[in-house]
Amino acid sequence: DTQKAFLVISITLIIVVLFNLAIYSMSKKGETGSARQVKMISKALSKARDPWAEDDAKLSELSRLVDEIKSQNDDEKAI
Repeated sequence: DTQKAFLVISITLIIVVLFNLAIYSMSKKGETGSARQVKMISKALSKARDPWAEDDAKLSELSRLVDEIKSQNDDEKAI
């Protein structure tokens, strides 16, 4: 049990250190790198909040187009 706990703690510590090194290196790249990274992080966070937003928008557009086609067919049948 002690070895498993040590392994889990070690892996967690390595992940945290690597994450912090990545953040540090991003901050040292300059303004263009920082702006790009902020944009990527905000995009990732918005994707995490609503992972299917893009698919929902596409399905809504498809539904709208299908309704439009149905209404055109109904108008043609009425004539």
